[in-house]
Amino acid sequence: MITVIGGANVDVSARALSEVRGGDSCPSSVMVSCGGVARNIAQDLSVMGYEVKLLTAVGDDVFGEMIIQECQHVGIDTTDILRVKKAGSGTYLCFNDSEGEMVAAAADTDVINRITPAWLRKKLRVINSSEAVVADCNLSHEALMFLVDNVRVPLFVDGVSVGKSRRVMEALRSSARKSLYCLKVNKQEALTLTGSECVE
Repeated sequence: MITVIGGANVDVSARALSEVRGGDSCPSSVMVSCGGVARNIAQDLSVMGYEVKLLTAVGDDVFGEMIIQECQHVGIDTTDILRVKKAGSGTYLCFNDSEGEMVAAAADTDVINRITPAWLRKKLRVINSSEAVVADCNLSHEALMFLVDNVRVPLFVDGVSVGKSRRVMEALRSSARKSLYCLKVNKQEALTLTGSECVE
């Protein structure tokens, strides 16, 4: 089993079908789908045939139910997902013009902050019974530091973005072990984390 820990949210994207004018509505096509780096990784692994458990946090709302049902539909184990009462699930909203260029976007992902070291400690036996663990940098650096120090199987971390990838570096600096099995970043994230001008 592979345990994946991190963000899961619902993506709502709209694309204008006519000229966008400020302060006015316009005909658009709207798509709603499940997203989030950790959830996407878990889905890909499950589709590839791996046994996968997802540890994330969702609200007690319709989006939270949608995330869980979609995960179950592709065979992901959702038994340890944290359902937070009176909280909204992670949501990403973007509005694109008729050419597909982003006009504006908004993200509400506060619920992932409920994945704390204390909560992870309660799940540690499950985590360490995995063949491998994948975490994303939507987690706080405190949560990442806990994983670095306490996961006893190969730990893979996805940097997510330039800004969020810094969290894993903070976690490594603050941790006792100061190492992990694999860090996955893109070129821009690697340049930022290393302070280099080029990546060979």
